[in-house]
Parts: sequence; structure tokens; C-alpha cells
Amino acid sequence: MKKIFLSLGLSAASFAFAQNVPIDFEAGGNGANWTWATFEAPAGADNPEFSVSANPSVDMINGSAKVAKIAISYGTADGWGSAGCESKHGADIGTFAVTAVNSTVKMMIYQEDFAAPVGLKFATSSGGAYPEVIVQNTVANRWVEVEFDMSKWIGGLGGASPDQIIFFPSYAPRAKGHTVYFDNVSFSGVTAKERPKTAAPKPSQSAANVMSVFSQITGAPNPTSHYTDIANTDFNPNWGGSSGNALIEAFDGDLALTYPSLDFQGTLIGGAGNSADVSKMTSMHFDYWTDGGASLKVTPISKTSAEIDFDVFKELGALPQKQWVSVDIPLSHFAGYDFNLKELKFHEGGGKTFHIDNIFFTNEVSTGTNEIAENLVEIFPNPSTDFWTVKTNNVQLSSLIVCDAMGKRVMSLNPNNTKMVIDGSGLKPGLYFAFIKTENGMNTLKLIKK
Repeated sequence: MKKIFLSLGLSAASFAFAQNVPIDFEAGGNGANWTWATFEAPAGADNPEFSVSANPSVDMINGSAKVAKIAISYGTADGWGSAGCESKHGADIGTFAVTAVNSTVKMMIYQEDFAAPVGLKFATSSGGAYPEVIVQNTVANRWVEVEFDMSKWIGGLGGASPDQIIFFPSYAPRAKGHTVYFDNVSFSGVTAKERPKTAAPKPSQSAANVMSVFSQITGAPNPTSHYTDIANTDFNPNWGGSSGNALIEAFDGDLALTYPSLDFQGTLIGGAGNSADVSKMTSMHFDYWTDGGASLKVTPISKTSAEIDFDVFKELGALPQKQWVSVDIPLSHFAGYDFNLKELKFHEGGGKTFHIDNIFFTNEVSTGTNEIAENLVEIFPNPSTDFWTVKTNNVQLSSLIVCDAMGKRVMSLNPNNTKMVIDGSGLKPGLYFAFIKTENGMNTLKLIKK
């Protein structure tokens, strides 16, 4: 039995080249007449069955008549989960050089019954190969498009060029068999956009005080999360926006949602027809990273209440670029809401790429100190009758915005120092939120005016 060794690094990107592509399985096209071999059944089971099949669901994503079908008849408990198919060396896709203009591969995938990671790999005529690139698919029973960054192949492998393409259409341990379709494999150039080089800040709220929508650290086959996420949440409900499918990507050992061209994107909390009661929570948290996005709104959607947006740009100022920013929204901003929430909506992204992580509701907000990117920030005294002092140990305070409990901005400051004083003498007694930005990120502290 052939064993393919697994790398758990997730990635998503795009690439292009000019060999026998695109692969579309239509009569007279590439793929349908290639010599496909399948792998990797355990002892006593048959290898997956490859066939060219009728499209199981002709839709606006994939209108093709013919597609590739992989029927996996067996389940597996092992950590490899690497059933798939491969082209014949040389004769099918051809021998080609990977360059900056063909190092992103896009593929359409349709997975029946359950979603699973998808893998892609190249190999040389001698069998040499880099570890497969894995992308986390989150959608079942619908066509989606996934992307693979194959830029490691630029320059070849030890001088050798690939001449084989290998697909892993269901890359996870399975309790049962899995039927998967794939189609329209294309190659394009690397998109000139930056990506996070670090993970989003690790959340510090205690699990007992959190209801989490998304806080994944690793995906299949061994999923972990910072918190217990609400089960069956659908991050791709197909609302018809141009954002594309939400991808789950890895950044420095943590997973985040990627919206490639955000205009609006919905999330079904707990899946279609379900909801989550967050009425005992006091704020909503998420982290975002963008390269070029100048606007962003988030809307929790209840089962009964009219929608109210939180405009990050309006409330907190211009969106910082190319850094993780933590946003904490007091739920009092959504006045009169029924907090039995069925959906979340991120929108008004201007068609720019946004990475979003650590989406959760919490009733835990620090009243005195908080860590921002490993640099201690102190606020004292708190509660206060008039003034609060904000002090860091070694990081510059670039801006500070104070909002009332309804989310309305009442003060904006630009200290450009490691220490400052907030004059709260003109504020009414009550609860306020300080949104503090440093060179290392943004976070939120609670202020109490006596």
C-alpha cells in the first residue's frame, strides 16, 4: 500500500501555468481521457473508484456537464485520510515549470454528506515531491471553489520539474465512505496581496464566560479550538454576495476565516434553522486583518429584531492596515435586541480581503489591566470619579477612543506616548469602553465612572 506523508499546514492561494490545462473533464478537453490511478485503501478494501460523471448539481458556481467523481467506499480512523487520485507521469499534464505566473491552483469541489479538507500535490518523474497543500473546506452538498498555493515549487524540486498532479478530495479520517466530485482545475499567477505573518491575538477570556462562534486552532484530522465553538455553524450559507466562499486558513499555527473579496458574508449560527441565546453576554469580540479594506460592518441578526449594524470605521476610526485588530462591541449598542441570534453578517468590506478570527460573545471585560500584544497596559484608578491614567511599559499609545455603553463615541485621543490621562470629568456616571491602539494591535478595556 502506498503511503503519502502528510503536512498539516493549511494554505489557500492562486496559481497559473501553460501545460495541458485547464482540467475540465469535458469531451475533447483535458482530464477526461487521462490515465487516472487511485489510492489508498487499507487492507481488505478497494481503492477509490474514479470516473467521469454527470454533474450532480449544475448551478451558478459550476455549469459543467461532466466532472470527475471519486467514490471512496471505506471509512478510516487513521490520521492520514489520504484517499485520492493521480494523473500519469508526463503524458497527461505534461512536464512544466512552476513560476510566479502559474503557482496558484484553483479547483471546484463538491463533497456529499459532509465537508472535509482537500489536498493537492505535484510530483516529478522520479517520484520526488513536496508535502501536499491542504485547504479546509467547510461546505457539503454544494459546489465551492478552493485555492492552493504551490509556490514552493518555483524553481523545481532539486532542479526537477513536476510532471504529475495528485488530488486528495477528502483528506480526513472518515467514519464511512465519501463520494466527492471535482472539476475546473485552473492555474493563474500569484495575487499581489499581503497576508498575515502572525496569528491573531490569543483570547484571554475564561471559557466559562464565552459563547464562541469561531475559535479554531487546527482542523481535521485533529481539530482543536480556543473555546468550544457552537456546533454545526455554517460559514458559507450562499447568500449571493461576491465575497466568495469563506476559507479557513492557517497563520502561524492558528486558523482564521478568510473572505477573499468581502461585500457581504453571512454565518448561520448553529446551522440553518438554529440559534444561540447570548442574552447573558455583554459584548461581542472578533479580530480582523486586512490589506486595503477601508470599511467594515458587523451585524448580529436575531430571530425577531430589526437589524442594527456596528460600523467599525465610524465607531473606532480608520481601519488599521496589515495588522491584527481586536474589536469588542458592547451589546448595549444593539438597543432593544432579542439576543437569540440566528446569524452574523460581516459586510461593507469594499471587495477587499479580510481575515477574521476569534468570533465570540463574552461577559468578561477587564476592569484594570489587559495585555496588548505582550505589552502590559494599566488603567488606574478604575472606577474613577474624574480621571484615568493609561500607562504601558514599553509600547507607544497611538490612539484611544472612548465609547459609552451604547457604542457611541464620546472621546478621541492621539497621545503618541507611553502614558496619558483620560479626562472623564465631563462624562456622566456609568460604564464606558476604551478602544486602545498601539503599534502592536488594538484591544478594549472597560472604564467605570463613579
